[in-house]
Amino acid sequence: MSTVMTCVVAMEKLRQQVVTDIRLNQQLEADLNQMDIKIGLLVKNRITLQVQHFLSHLLCQFIVHLLLPCLHRMLDLLVYSLLSLGLLVFRSCWIVVIHVA
Repeated sequence: MSTVMTCVVAMEKLRQQVVTDIRLNQQLEADLNQMDIKIGLLVKNRITLQVQHFLSHLLCQFIVHLLLPCLHRMLDLLVYSLLSLGLLVFRSCWIVVIHVA
């Protein structure tokens, strides 16, 4: 085989290798973009879970420290009102509510 022919064959192999490497790089870049999107979604989900945890904690604190005492006071007022109107009678450990039509 002549030197020119050897060079042409070598150049063709190099060209094929360059084409293969370019396709591989494009695939790697596409995979990297997909991974970047997935990482972004994971971070977003983590932040969302942290916010949900924080909000549920706030809701529990609201119920325990504000709502339950308020409901307890309202129940006390209702019982006191029913007692003062004679519509509620205590019998040992039973509570009887008198229905008025």
